Amino acid sequence: MDENDLKQKNIIIFEKSALMRDKLRDAFEHMNPSFQVDFRDHSEIDNFAPDAHDIPFVLVTKGEEANANNTFKKIEKPMKIGQLFDHIVHQIKNLAQEHVISIGHYQLDLEQNHLLDDDEQIIRLTDIETRILKHLYSSGPVFTPRQELLEAIWGYGENIETHTLETHIYRLRQKIESDSSDPKIVMTDDKGYYLAQRADKNG
Repeated sequence: MDENDLKQKNIIIFEKSALMRDKLRDAFEHMNPSFQVDFRDHSEIDNFAPDAHDIPFVLVTKGEEANANNTFKKIEKPMKIGQLFDHIVHQIKNLAQEHVISIGHYQLDLEQNHLLDDDEQIIRLTDIETRILKHLYSSGPVFTPRQELLEAIWGYGENIETHTLETHIYRLRQKIESDSSDPKIVMTDDKGYYLAQRADKNG
């Protein structure tokens, strides 16, 4: 991730203490970060809906249970401002590597369950749809048998029938294909499914 990637990020930090929020805000302004930082009260966590560029962090004291979505990154206090700054930058880079993969002209965010296209339009996915794309991506440019995909998504012994998978694939194609009747991304034949436009993991 380069400097331009950082500039697109809006960092949301939740902190209980208003005094601490003010101190952090002043400190970060002096540090002139390359990303936007917003400080909010813990009470806003449950109602928070991040957009495509938000990365939320929660400051907690050691041993404290943070009332936050599990996808939020928790940072234990006490921590010096410089350490906090470095920690956030490190986490941004890790998140980009771990939770975003390229599929065709889309960026798939595995944590937020959405795709971002070249025009930065968000396409919301269900958890099942995200898991299907993730599994096909990890399988590489080879067909994944239907039974393997069923077991990977729903688990063994769930008695899920093939038509259930086909229904999810159909709905997924409705969202991501230019023409769902002539798919170019999620491909299928008698062998199973694969991603035709899977970006190289190292590319």
